[in-house]
Amino acid sequence: MTNPDSEVRTRLLLLEQLNLSTVMDQARQDPIFLAQLIHRLEERGIDDRTDEVGSLLEWARSTQRLQREE
Repeated sequence: MTNPDSEVRTRLLLLEQLNLSTVMDQARQDPIFLAQLIHRLEERGIDDRTDEVGSLLEWARSTQRLQREE
């Protein structure tokens, strides 16, 4: 028998991953969305960023640089 709390946590984790993948896919395809994403993440301020948000911001900036080079 599975623990209902564990199952809910697992589903939430999968949903977060799906949402993150969706956001990243959209950002790769849409430079305007990517710029908005960067702006929103930067608005949080360095002291309020989680490690995950910092990693996403770093990825977004890197992706933006690559898009500009193309």
